[in-house]
Formats: sequence, structure tokens, C-alpha cells
Amino acid sequence: SHALGKAPALAPARARAPASGSAPGWVLDRNGRRVFASIGAAVAEASAFDRVLVEPGVYHENVAIDKPMEVCGAESTSPVVVVGDCSAATFWVTASCRLCNMRLTQEEATAESPILATVLVSGGTLVLIDECDVSSQAGHAVVVKGPRTKAIVTHNVIHESRGVGVLYCDEAGGALTDNVIFGNKRAGVAILRAGSPTVTGNLIEKGEDSGVLVSELGRGRVEGNCIRGNTRAGVAILQNGQPHVVDNTIVGGQDSGVLVCECGEGVIEHNYIADNRIAGIAVCSGASPHVTRNEVGKGGGRSLCVADGCRPTVDHNCFEATDDLVNISVPHQLRTVIVRSNTLVASVGEPPAIVRAGTALPFAAGGEMLAKEGAHAQAGGASFLRGALPGFSATIMKGVSSRRTTL
Repeated sequence: SHALGKAPALAPARARAPASGSAPGWVLDRNGRRVFASIGAAVAEASAFDRVLVEPGVYHENVAIDKPMEVCGAESTSPVVVVGDCSAATFWVTASCRLCNMRLTQEEATAESPILATVLVSGGTLVLIDECDVSSQAGHAVVVKGPRTKAIVTHNVIHESRGVGVLYCDEAGGALTDNVIFGNKRAGVAILRAGSPTVTGNLIEKGEDSGVLVSELGRGRVEGNCIRGNTRAGVAILQNGQPHVVDNTIVGGQDSGVLVCECGEGVIEHNYIADNRIAGIAVCSGASPHVTRNEVGKGGGRSLCVADGCRPTVDHNCFEATDDLVNISVPHQLRTVIVRSNTLVASVGEPPAIVRAGTALPFAAGGEMLAKEGAHAQAGGASFLRGALPGFSATIMKGVSSRRTTL
């Protein structure tokens, strides 16, 4: 009979790695009647909509899936580890498929090897990847590419790859949800060449590049993520990227919290951005994003930097000032055009500091300045602030509340 059967329901088959010193790994059908040499052999023999259930062990192979099916690791205290070489993806999926409960990786590449992927999804299909540990010594961890190709990537640990953690490109879409993504050599998440996924609820941290990179007409929605401690920008929007970046916590980076340049666009909305080394939000090289309703706390540089030649819209944001308030930089000729109805929060320590107004405050009429109680002791009170900052209202506050996400 057929190795895995043709039942309409998902029919389990089992794959088992060789024990130490034993014969090569083997795979049994659900009735225990057939032996295969590898996962790939079982996949090739399976019918559409079958399930291959893989027993714990280490499998050295590259697997191509071109029919609808599931390949899942068996529930066990020991892992299922699949190690591909750098000649191709460890799993190359071109049909609807589920990969789950496995540790997937790729051997180290040679100097001549191209940047590949541990999991490559293409061909206009829909794939679910869940409960996996994915890394790559040769290239990217997960790549989803091509028109009508979608991948739902959820509840995985994606880490320490030579390339990008997860890449959506060439008009691919899907959802990247509730993953831990860390320590990748390139961006934790990249959306390129008109890719358009939804990226929600992930921890994206400690990468050697940007946390999230959106470029080359990339779009999509980046929402509710914790993006922290990355070497480059927490979120970088380049080359006509147009994402909606909303309700994220972007902290502790070695570059800017959000960097928009090279004609980048999109909406930066209702994020908490703080403790980044360069700038909270930086806009340069002809970029024109809409920056609205964000809370930008202190960092190593200025809260907002806008370069000549850019036309962002900056409105209804709250910026926390440094002690001397010199933390906002916008070209003089653009100040009344692009910056409206923002709030500057001056948090002063003990003893009370002098709150000074100067040319570094480029807000248009309608903005508001807030200072903690005591800030006016040497500055002359609220009347001084109103006189020094035309168009601002001044409020002396006992405390300033911040929206901070516990990490």
C-alpha cells in the first residue's frame, strides 16, 4: 500500500533520526509498514494533505516541499534538529504547508556561497511556521518572496543568522506575530521590494543592524512590537518605504530610534521612543513621513532631527527635553510649515534648573511646553515661558506622566 495513505484527514507518518552507531535515519508510515532513509524521502512519497511527524534526532538534509502537507516535530523532551547545507534552503516550500516544533538551521557557508535561507517560501503559496527555532550560519533565517506568497510566522525563536532574521520581499505578505528575534547580523525584520506583511507583538532585539528595515517600496504595518538594543536604527525606512509604524516601544538602540531617509515615507504614530544613542526620530535625504502622537523620551542625542530638503509632517507629539532644551533640530524655513501642535516636556532635577528658550525650539503656533514644578524658580515662572516662546502655552506641573512599556 501507499506509504502514507490517502485519507482526507492529515495522516501521521513518523521520521526518526539514527541512534548513535546505528543505521541511517528512517521514517515509518502511520501503520509502521514502510521505511524511508530521510525526511525528504517521506515528503516525496507523501500524498497531498498528509502529515509527516518527525521523531527527535539530528537530520542532515535539504528538503523541498511542493505539495500541501505538514512537517512537524514529535512532542518530546528532545529536539528535532534539521541541518541543511549551504547549497540550498534547509526547507524550500512552494506549496501550502505547515512547519512546526523543529529546530531548523543551515551549515556555515563558504566564501563563494550566496546568501541563502534556512526556510525559503515562494511560488504564490500560503505557509504557516510555528513553534520553531530558526537560525542560519549561511544566510537569512526565513525568506518569504514573490507575488501572492504569504507566510504566517508565529511563536518562533529566530536568531543569530548571518543575514536577516525574517525577510518579506517581492510583493510577499503575511503576518509575523509573537516571535522572539535576536542577534542577527543584518536586520531583525526586513520588508523590501513592495513586501507588505503585518509585524505585530514581536520582541526584536540585540541585532547587529536595524531592528526593522523597510525599503524599496516596502509597506505593511509594524505594530505593538518591542524593538530594543539594536546596533543601527530601531526602525529604518529607506528608498520610498511606506510602512505604518504604530504603538511600538523603540528603546536602547545604538543609533536613532526611527530613521527615515532616501525618500522614505509612511506614518510614525503613537510609539514610545527613548534611550537611543543618536536621535529619537531622524529625517533626512528627502524623506517625508507623517510623525504624529509619539512620545519621545531622552536619549544620547536630540529628540527630533530634520535635515534640509525634507518635508515631514510633525504634529501632536510629546518630546522630553534635555536639561538645556537643545534637543530639537528643524531647518528654520520649515518650522512653521511641518511642525505643529507638539508638546515639549522639560523634566528638571534638583536643585531647580533654569528653563531656557532659544532658537533650538522650532515649534509652530499651537505647541505647548510643560515643565515640572520647580522649573520656574529661576526662570521667572509661566509668564517667562510664554514670553520666551511665542505661540506656546506654559504649564507648571508637579509631575510628567509617560507611557512606558515594561520590558
